[in-house]
Amino acid sequence: MENEKDQRFGPGHPRYAESQALGLSVAAIRKAKGLSNPDEFITGTPEFAAAEEAFLRDVLRALGGDPDAPEPDIEELLR
Repeated sequence: MENEKDQRFGPGHPRYAESQALGLSVAAIRKAKGLSNPDEFITGTPEFAAAEEAFLRDVLRALGGDPDAPEPDIEELLR
């Protein structure tokens, strides 16, 4: 069996099912709240872009992150 670090991400990867479950959970919660999801719009439209950004912000929240936190200064982190 391949090492998890060497295996390409996609079906069959140990984390793939987890990532799919997270995305589906966020989409279901958004739908229950009456919020739109990106798959309800045509790709490339302003509506899709807005729904995609809101969806990804919710995914980040589900992972324990703060989408409004300032981005870290990479140079400072490497010092």
